Amino acid sequence: AMSDHDVREHSDAVVREYLARRGLTATLAAMDAEKPRTASSLSSRAAVVAGLKLAKLVKRNKERVNAAPLGSLLEILCEALIVNERPINVDVVPFAAGASAPRIAGAVAALAHANVGNDEGEDWLPLARPERPAAAAAAA
Repeated sequence: AMSDHDVREHSDAVVREYLARRGLTATLAAMDAEKPRTASSLSSRAAVVAGLKLAKLVKRNKERVNAAPLGSLLEILCEALIVNERPINVDVVPFAAGASAPRIAGAVAALAHANVGNDEGEDWLPLARPERPAAAAAAA
């Protein structure tokens, strides 16, 4: 399972990759100034794809027929969430008792790996943020 640190590193990398690919260099520079990269920062798109288990989504994006491939991992994830026509499964998003923040990115990775391109030919990448337990909310 991903630690909170891993979730933040992957999230930062996805945002940085989006900003770079969209040409938002001033915004990226501002992010780097406010949240400098560290030795543990992910700088490889391949490492982010592997860490979040997004290979099937990235492959499907490259094979798009009716539109040009999307340019960033964030756009690919958003498309997968928008296209999702199944109910959101809130039971699979992990919450640790007393955790200060939910581990959403880790849940997305697990769900993407488990559900995208399944044997039934359906694509499903659910994401939910259920209410935090009262004890966790009080601890935050």
